Amino acid sequence: VAGLRADFYRFDVDSNIAANSGLANAHQLSPKLTAIFGPWHRTEFYLNYGHGFHSNDARGTTLNIDPSSGTAAE
Repeated sequence: VAGLRADFYRFDVDSNIAANSGLANAHQLSPKLTAIFGPWHRTEFYLNYGHGFHSNDARGTTLNIDPSSGTAAE
């Protein structure tokens, strides 16, 4: 069994530092795969594979100025 998951995020950040406000979006396709193998009567083996991702904090996607130092963010 094979599958594909699609995730889409849209961020609209409103910061008190104008340079750190704005829109950003992210998307990711994640494949999934399952195999079931039954070599003997009443015996089955399951193999699963999946790939996922962690979405970042929305504020980090538009960060241009480090609020603590006032310098450009890396």
